[in-house]
Amino acid sequence: MLVSDVGPNSPAARAGIQRGDVILKVNGEAVDSTGRLRNLVAASGVSSKAQLEILRNGKTLTVPVALGEMPNDPTALREPKAEGGSAPSTLDGLTLEGINPTNRTRFRIPADVATGVVVTDVDRGSPAARAGLRPGDVLLEIDRQKVTNVQRFKELWSRTKGRTLLLLYRQGQTIFMVVNR
Repeated sequence: MLVSDVGPNSPAARAGIQRGDVILKVNGEAVDSTGRLRNLVAASGVSSKAQLEILRNGKTLTVPVALGEMPNDPTALREPKAEGGSAPSTLDGLTLEGINPTNRTRFRIPADVATGVVVTDVDRGSPAARAGLRPGDVLLEIDRQKVTNVQRFKELWSRTKGRTLLLLYRQGQTIFMVVNR
């Protein structure tokens, strides 16, 4: 199971789990879905320890994790961050803007999403539209490189060819997506 996000105050963060890690096993049991991971962690019990086998940058690692109770409010794990912004830009069928108060309100982007660029429009039939990008998505990374503003997006995007891995924020979740250029 691919880790798309790690809450900063979570047991996973304290154990050193990182975005992009692939969880292979929990206490020696194979993980083949999110549900299976959730069940294996729940079966271990609150306040217990679990051994995770993960794949990171092509290497298999064993990571001990002190388990805790999931908060009722999933946003409780998040830390607030600062805001930024920039002028609109169109690139390969995407219209992009920096994160600013207007976009935060329009697309309901929470304060803890501090960097990235907001997709404000997607041309029909473009590779981005076929991949499933839509207005309101916040592009956070391109091929595991952080997007801080529209200019950084353009710089990273210009280096890509073929399949390109994007990390984006959409309606309370971070999602990995592959776009064919």
